[in-house]
Amino acid sequence: MRRLRFLTNRHRAPSTNRALGLLLAFNAGAVNAGGFLVLHMYTSHMTGFASQLADGLVLGNAKLLLNALGAVLAFLGGAAMAVGAFLKFQAKEEEGSAPSGPPTSF
Repeated sequence: MRRLRFLTNRHRAPSTNRALGLLLAFNAGAVNAGGFLVLHMYTSHMTGFASQLADGLVLGNAKLLLNALGAVLAFLGGAAMAVGAFLKFQAKEEEGSAPSGPPTSF
């Protein structure tokens, strides 16, 4: 338990950040592998779609490839729209006429 607190501490060394990243990536891969073995499909969203994208490319399955590519592009588009909305609300707040809407800081 002490080691987990060390990994999630607010002030971490770069080596601790790498260890946390590796642990999270391993966990995501384990979820993908377990879901694939049990359900015959990837169960986590973005890492699953990245794996599905690679499968479609290697297997030459265009339907699988386009399905995964569409999901990844939709995710990136949604993220870009969220950043745009955040910057718009932040600019309005700096002008002094903040609209009622989502909070501008997290």
